[in-house]
Amino acid sequence: MPTPTTSAAGSRPFLSTLLLGTLLFGILVLPGALHAQDRVALMTDIKGTVEVARAGEATFKPADWGSQLFEGDQVRTGADSKTALLFANGNMVSLDGGSTMTISATTTDAPSLSGPVREVGGDLLAAASDLALHRAGEGEIAVLGGLRSGGGTSALRTLAPVNTRIAVNAPTFSWSATDDFDSYRVTVSTSNGEVFSGDTDGTSWTWPAHAPELTAGTTYFWRVEADNMLDTVASPLASFVLLPTDERRAVEHSLADIENLFSGGTDNQADYLLGSVYVKHGLLADAISIFSGIAERNPQSAAAHRILGSLYADAGMKDEAIQSLQRAVAASENQ
Repeated sequence: MPTPTTSAAGSRPFLSTLLLGTLLFGILVLPGALHAQDRVALMTDIKGTVEVARAGEATFKPADWGSQLFEGDQVRTGADSKTALLFANGNMVSLDGGSTMTISATTTDAPSLSGPVREVGGDLLAAASDLALHRAGEGEIAVLGGLRSGGGTSALRTLAPVNTRIAVNAPTFSWSATDDFDSYRVTVSTSNGEVFSGDTDGTSWTWPAHAPELTAGTTYFWRVEADNMLDTVASPLASFVLLPTDERRAVEHSLADIENLFSGGTDNQADYLLGSVYVKHGLLADAISIFSGIAERNPQSAAAHRILGSLYADAGMKDEAIQSLQRAVAASENQ
């Protein structure tokens, strides 16, 4: 089961992440506001051919990751296909290939369910409910309108942790370089001054054991520098915050619950729950890692690209945000 890596956030990025959770909630629970109170289930994993016929309709149409399901909808899987459904009551089921299931809020019975009905409850269900997928098609346009390409000219660019929270005491710092440098210096500081610095000849560096212990709740800033023949090149500043102890325990508890739910192997079905937990606690880098995988496996899902683009925007990674949100627009137009 994945554990939080280097993901952190200062107070402003974290507030933005909370707003993201609220925004996404209003977005996942649509495609039209009329259905907001009626959603019965959510499609959290797709393999192969999966189709949906809306209640009262005879025509089946291709389903995407994040598809919302309502009372009376029918889900149909092709041969050698599979889908996972998370119901609003907390039940999570897998539907095998070559079968049809009618969606109902009162039952999850179906002839081709694969494995047990998993019960997602407590904080996990709350996190999953808070994370909603934007279906309206205007959300990504609005976010794109507020973004400008990074267009940075620095030969060094910080990659992680960037404007996020982290849940590890010894984060790994990573960056990219457009020029060839023999060595790099990473400097970590707070508003009170430098905390520690270290040198490396690679493009990543892990907080060493002999360095001062990072303090929970403190905002840290870091940058990487390198020398060329003419000058010293420096990356822009990036920030991170070590998760407070009580929140770290809450994250650990949620991850343990997910591992217990999927002790026989997740088959990607746990990713939505993992991503929901990371978003809830402002662990942007971890959430980006999860939703990057979801978007890669589901390239036609506007919802997956939309969430990923919103996370990139929160982390200040504008170029990646623009790219993901443009993919969301294209996927929406093809639906």
